[in-house]
Amino acid sequence: MKKLYIFGDSIAFGQHISIHKTWAAMLSKYLEDKFICQNPSINRNTTKDALNRIAFDIEQHMPEVVYIQFGLNDANFWVTDKGMPRVSKSLYEANLKEIILRLFNIAKTEKILLATNHLPTKQIDFKKKDEYIINVKEYNKIVRKVATEFVKLGMGVILIDHEKNSLSFDNFLLEDGVHLNENGHKIYFEFIKKVLAKGVL
Repeated sequence: MKKLYIFGDSIAFGQHISIHKTWAAMLSKYLEDKFICQNPSINRNTTKDALNRIAFDIEQHMPEVVYIQFGLNDANFWVTDKGMPRVSKSLYEANLKEIILRLFNIAKTEKILLATNHLPTKQIDFKKKDEYIINVKEYNKIVRKVATEFVKLGMGVILIDHEKNSLSFDNFLLEDGVHLNENGHKIYFEFIKKVLAKGVL
C-alpha cells in the first residue's frame, strides 16, 4: 500500500485537540483503504527543524505522497529575539526548496502537497499591531512562489492554499488565535480532501 506522510508543526500535530479530532486523524481514516498515513509533525518546528529531521522522519520511509506545512513558527519575530526572525524569508524559501528536492530525489516521492497557513487573529509577542499577521501573509506568498516554480518545472507539487480557503470562515481557531479548534480541523480536512480528489486520488 502507498504511504502518505504529513510533515509539519502544531497545525498538523493538533495542539490542544484530542488526537482523533485532528484533521490528520480524519484524513488517515478517510484514506485508510488507499494509503498508510503517518504524521511525524512536531509543535514549534520551523523549516530549519524540519531539515534536521527529514532523513529519519520522512526520507527513509519513501512515501509516495508528502504533505508539507511550515511557516507559522518561521514567521515569528519575537521581541525576545531582538527583532530577528526565527527563520528569515530568504532562508524559509531555500529551506522549502531543499525539503522538496530531497523528497523528490532521495525519497522518490511522487506528489508533494505544499500548504500555506491560515492567518492568525491575535498578537503574540510583537511590538507592532498585526505584525504577525502581516508576516504570515508574506511567508504564504513564498509558499505560493515555490509551488509555482516547481509546477513550471513539471514536478509534482500541488498547492493547498489554506489562507485563501480560511478567509470564508469565522469560527475556526482556539482562543490563542493561532491553533485550530475542532471546527478548524474539520475545515482543513474537507479542503485537503477536495485537493486530493483532484490531484492525487
